[in-house]
Amino acid sequence: MKNLIFTLILSIIFLNNSFSFAASEPDFPGKVSDFHGYVRHDFQFQSHNCIIVEPKTPADGNPWIWRARFFGHEPQTDKCLLARGFHVAFIDCPDMFGSPNAVKLWDDYYNYLTTKFKFNKKPALEGMSRGGLFVFNWAKANPDKVSCIYADAPVCDISSWPSSQRKVLWQAALKQYNLTDQTVATAKINPIDNLELLAKAKVPILIVAGDADQVVPIEANSYIFRDRYQKLDGPIKMIVKPGVDHHPHSLKDPTEIVKFIVQHTNDLDRMYYIRDQLQNSRLKFTREKKGTVAFLGGSITYNPGWRPMVCEYLQKEFPDTEFTFIAAGIPSLGSIPGTFRMDRDILSKGKVDLLFQEAAVNDKVNNQNPDQVTFAMSGIVEHARSVNPDMDIVFMYFVDPEKMKFYNSGQSSPIIDIHEKVARKYHVSGINLALEVTDRINTGEFTWKDDFKNLHPSPFGQKIYFNSIKRFLELCWANPIKSSDRIIAHQTPHTPNSYNQARLADVHENWQSDGFKVVENFKPTDAATRDGFVNIPVLEATETGAELKYQFKGNAIGLFVICGPDAGKAQYSIDGKQYPIIDFFTPWSRGLHLPRAYVLADELSDGSHELILKMIEDQNPRSKGHACRIAHFLVNSPR
Repeated sequence: MKNLIFTLILSIIFLNNSFSFAASEPDFPGKVSDFHGYVRHDFQFQSHNCIIVEPKTPADGNPWIWRARFFGHEPQTDKCLLARGFHVAFIDCPDMFGSPNAVKLWDDYYNYLTTKFKFNKKPALEGMSRGGLFVFNWAKANPDKVSCIYADAPVCDISSWPSSQRKVLWQAALKQYNLTDQTVATAKINPIDNLELLAKAKVPILIVAGDADQVVPIEANSYIFRDRYQKLDGPIKMIVKPGVDHHPHSLKDPTEIVKFIVQHTNDLDRMYYIRDQLQNSRLKFTREKKGTVAFLGGSITYNPGWRPMVCEYLQKEFPDTEFTFIAAGIPSLGSIPGTFRMDRDILSKGKVDLLFQEAAVNDKVNNQNPDQVTFAMSGIVEHARSVNPDMDIVFMYFVDPEKMKFYNSGQSSPIIDIHEKVARKYHVSGINLALEVTDRINTGEFTWKDDFKNLHPSPFGQKIYFNSIKRFLELCWANPIKSSDRIIAHQTPHTPNSYNQARLADVHENWQSDGFKVVENFKPTDAATRDGFVNIPVLEATETGAELKYQFKGNAIGLFVICGPDAGKAQYSIDGKQYPIIDFFTPWSRGLHLPRAYVLADELSDGSHELILKMIEDQNPRSKGHACRIAHFLVNSPR
């Protein structure tokens, strides 16, 4: 019996030691010392001095910031990130100037840290002064391995620094790049050169710099980099310090820097484009105890699932608030019909505080014109905030197989890129659920076929959407409300030709016709219909040769047509100018009277115009007839 007890005790000790060993932290090499209360390790890698500083508790995903040059100088950002669970890493290569040799060394060090110590595959990069040469050049060579870049008074062109005036450093830099005084002028080796792949990968960049910098002039470095990156539609933000020279680096209060890095480093948080903390709606819900939240979109917004879950979450988060929820999703409709029905379906129902907008799936499925999508998305924001400048808006990008193919091939989704360009201009936050779902499927967390199932998600997929939106809202509202916080009207720029005065015009007015007539209560029996487009008046023609003349004012004109099994083709002109023939029969028309918004022309003058529409004999081979049923005229002009 005693032997049995002794054996059990030994077994327990062995198992405890085994578990302790299995759960132990990485065994970092080198000399151990203190770095502002954190454990610092100094060691050699390929004969270069290296440093790793450990957080007390590593964050999920093992995030890290990779510092280039001047380790320990102005450490406030690094200290804040250590407190948030980031590791800090450094490799010293002072005389390599971000050259190809330096990029190769960084490649090896990256592989060492991500394989041996399981650091996150996408570090944040931090480059002060000449460190800009390292972070930008390595990022350009490895755009898929970077979460974001924080550059502080960065060198972006060696002709600016060290420049030929610093002869010893200049010759050292030329030697690293294998250049001469003659060949350097045409060599594209600087951070400001060849930014296309970095911009295509949408790597977020934050530059902090003083506008009185005499060492690394902002005009010859940061401004040139910013302008070129912006021209390529790369996401970049600058914090300019008025009257500040090259020193001091960083910010005394690094909150903005830390927030930028945290938002773009976490694997989930990189799906969130937080440009606005939604503070106006939060203050309204909290202080006035009233709130109106609207949901504008297609079938993914119309169907039950994530939307009622979000409503329930908001009611629980603000239990004393009286909410009004506006469900304005209509299947098959994207941004263009969305902007024209804003008045009817949302703005006419009262002052909206928070608007969730989704259209990226249907804009692609309906093959919408990219310029018209830009005008529509811009119009939604401008129109909404002309009615309520305090309104918070969130763009949402839901998943479909085509978007997954783009992400899995290393590309971005073209339609999301269009929406995001608008979002950045108007400082609107976004949630890229397409990217999140793709990444989580790729890591084996769940599958499309068995779990998510369709672009109209299963209940499991709807919960994925809700949890992500909830997390986004929690990130936006993470900081406590201060007594000094106030609702501040959004600054709303203008996009030329945006549909910012879009409206649905009555089919009873301003037309003359031979062959068209108003059917007061459209209710077909040969195919399905969509809510909002049945039991309504329509202007209908069913025979070829039917002609319609419509008088309107404004700079854009279109039609909301119900495209059923007998949809025909039409030719049209505006003010005598002939436009291409329209085929109203859609891929879904055989079994559905599908509402489809057609913008016939935009960029017109703001005066009076005449539209002439005529049904023609040519017919889609799948159609049963020559019908045109107009539910609304689409006009971009004041009432």
